[in-house]
Amino acid sequence: MFMSLAVMLVGSSALLAEDRKGSGPMDRLAEGVYQIGQGNYDQALSHILWCFDQGATADAEFKPVRETTVIEALALLVNVHPPAVTALKARRDTALTQAGTPPKVSPAFYDVLALNRALGEDAMSDELIRNAVSSGGIQTFTTTPAKLISLVPEPSKIVRSAKSSATEDEYSVPESTKIVLRTKAIYERARVQASKFELRSRVTEVKRANMEDKVSLASKMLHMRKQIAALKRELAEASPEMAKSLELRAKKLVQMEKAIADAQDLAKAEIEYLDQLMAWNDTRAE
Repeated sequence: MFMSLAVMLVGSSALLAEDRKGSGPMDRLAEGVYQIGQGNYDQALSHILWCFDQGATADAEFKPVRETTVIEALALLVNVHPPAVTALKARRDTALTQAGTPPKVSPAFYDVLALNRALGEDAMSDELIRNAVSSGGIQTFTTTPAKLISLVPEPSKIVRSAKSSATEDEYSVPESTKIVLRTKAIYERARVQASKFELRSRVTEVKRANMEDKVSLASKMLHMRKQIAALKRELAEASPEMAKSLELRAKKLVQMEKAIADAQDLAKAEIEYLDQLMAWNDTRAE
């Protein structure tokens, strides 16, 4: 089982035991993942942290691996080895200081995002990205082409739908707020040139959240329609005095039904946007 996990992580035969004899980044990564499989977490952490700290310096072609497989391996260690959490947080905090306040989009900025992904602290990354975008820091990283940023698809349909479906607090649907917030967050992440791998992973996560919201909304809609149907039956048999009260309640239920329907439209628009963003992501350079 552990060897199959190692092969999955690196995606090549480099993790086979006979290929763990060199001292290059891929060799160190192979050894580190192998040691995870053996339960030797201290040794694994030493090798994989070296890959994160020095791998791209030792071999420039290792950079995409550092940003993907190394982070995935560190995420595994975070789940089973508390010293990995301490080591990653120390590096994350150093990179956060280097990124500045307000944060400037720089290599240190991307290290914070990567380490937060390993630590499972994406909420911090989303806040950092919002600060970078609002402060204009996104424009300070000269290797981020302005044309690329301008080509990132905007979630305009969701923004329009959110405005048109705005309701009073009494009829607000939590799923609507979640959809709008997470769509804005993933758009901002794309604008700071998240790697193809990272953005693809985040889109997958958001699609999973979207599916959960759709299930929740469908359940709420079914329940709401049952209440409305029951109320209509009561109205048909109610006295004139009671009917007034029931009609007021019915009006509120219809408003709530509309709010849920609007949220379902938002969920549909979110999926359309995510598909558009994924298509854009797949066509851009690594």
